[in-house]
Amino acid sequence: MSLHRIACPVLAVALSLLAAFSARAQDDALDIEFLTLTTEGGREIAAFVMHPKAGMNPASPGLVFHHGGPGGHGARLIGASRYAAEALAKRGYTTITIVSRHSNSYLDEPLENAALDVEAAVQVLLRKGIDDIVLVGNSFGSVRVAMFMRDRPSPKVRAMVHVAPTYDLNAFMKEMSDMAPDYASHLEALRRAVKDRQGRLPSPAADNPSRLETPPLFQTGYGRTQTAATLLNWWGPDADNHLSDIIAHFEMPQLLLGGTADRVTQPERLEFLKASAQKSSRVDVIMYENGDHYFTGYQDKVANDIAGWLESLDLAPRPHAVARFIDNEQIVEWNGTPFSIRSPGLIYEPADSGDAHRERPALLLLPDWQGYLLQSSMDDMARALAATGHAVVVPQLQSDGFRGSLGTTFERMRQDLAAWLAAAGNAGYERVIGVGLGTSGLWLADNDQEAPDSAFAGFMLVNPPVSLAATAKQGLGEEQLSALVDKANALIDAGEARQQVIHAAYQSPYVEGPAGLNRIVQYPPTFLEYYGPDARMDLARYARRSVRPVLILASANQYYDTGDALRRALRRAPDTTELQWSSQAITPSRVAAAFEEWRETLAE
Repeated sequence: MSLHRIACPVLAVALSLLAAFSARAQDDALDIEFLTLTTEGGREIAAFVMHPKAGMNPASPGLVFHHGGPGGHGARLIGASRYAAEALAKRGYTTITIVSRHSNSYLDEPLENAALDVEAAVQVLLRKGIDDIVLVGNSFGSVRVAMFMRDRPSPKVRAMVHVAPTYDLNAFMKEMSDMAPDYASHLEALRRAVKDRQGRLPSPAADNPSRLETPPLFQTGYGRTQTAATLLNWWGPDADNHLSDIIAHFEMPQLLLGGTADRVTQPERLEFLKASAQKSSRVDVIMYENGDHYFTGYQDKVANDIAGWLESLDLAPRPHAVARFIDNEQIVEWNGTPFSIRSPGLIYEPADSGDAHRERPALLLLPDWQGYLLQSSMDDMARALAATGHAVVVPQLQSDGFRGSLGTTFERMRQDLAAWLAAAGNAGYERVIGVGLGTSGLWLADNDQEAPDSAFAGFMLVNPPVSLAATAKQGLGEEQLSALVDKANALIDAGEARQQVIHAAYQSPYVEGPAGLNRIVQYPPTFLEYYGPDARMDLARYARRSVRPVLILASANQYYDTGDALRRALRRAPDTTELQWSSQAITPSRVAAAFEEWRETLAE
């Protein structure tokens, strides 16, 4: 834990001109997206997302900013929710600033509802594939982001930043508000209004005859007016929103920023909050000499200090990837007729790494069964892996989508892999590491044995099935699965391998939900390779004969709910096969982190 003091500011006029120039420069480098978020309960709030013009990088952390005070606004340049959000977005972060419901409706809106606004912003980042989130509260916003983590804790939030965090609210009402001179009588008036059902605004429903009634309103200070019930909810002696109490429960790192000339957040306040956050793994305090509540003259420094602090937590922006199309050409057969096809793909290359990535193996990232090129989840995974400093190739496969999955045999997949290895070689990447998601991991395992001289240097299998046949047998029952196998063989013998499909629906025993979550729709030859008595979609079939290093990264999914089945399938695997079981869902950033760690063992 540390305490820093910053030197005195220079001339205010010069700083104002510098700030205006800086803002214009940042605008030129940023892309801004304006959103309307619908929160739980149907409330709509405004928000804006900022990231570099080069594009949003889901491999980099995302920052949620909440503005200050009742009546505050996220776009005001005096607040960190604007100036720091801009500066950090320019550095490579994705930032989202909300204009909370309390910007306009603090008159009769409970304080705890701010958690719903923060939740909506967090969900935006999660949907964009961002896995590491930092909450930044400016002034009164620090109370709101802390209340969110208390009331709706998210494991995705890695750290919290409090910029000029305010006092505990009941202390303000008792000591500094308009009510302070006669606090006891004012408190009695508030409670009396609530008891007399005059504490809130009447419902605006059309059939409510009292909707135009005007209950008494009260001044809290700084010209803020609220109903009795809301005022007590925010500032009352029994309000459960004291920042010093809330942050005492958090284990995540926290940063506290303040100025020595701030009349709202004095240095003693920050030290008190620091002492309160006893469970935090790390608490840092930065004080700015003669800095006011708005950090006039220090805004660039505040943004830089936040960035430096996040970097020290390994929450710095990751290298951005630039995507471009790449194509291959191969001869395929359909209904006995060979023909040439050119299949598209994407190659993601780190933008700012010079040529360093060309000295490393490229990653060939294969989608899961019925996955496809241009799927947003594939884009998120590719960008996260490219942030490790490797080029990533995402191919269109013959298995892409429903049409492809009908008849994609393992032989077809070997054709695809050979063609895409050649395409990677033509792009300058002679060594390739295969990354298979779900079923595609076993296509890589099959290729490892059937094409031992390929350019693959190793494989990373993410949530590979242990055995599709075993899973289907549990879901369908042995008798029904056996009947489907007999039907498939009969159709092949009758020369109708491409005229009819094997079709069945079943429920995985490892996933809750309605029957039909798993659906078989395949031509007979493909069905037998996946579900037949000698199915190739079986991890144990390959484990003991693995030629190259293999990392298996897995968590509970439709194929298993613990790592036991994987361990049994791998019991005869060589020492070059490693299993990492995770108690949490596998996300793009987890895949990238696991790959980086495994890459070091390959180098050894």
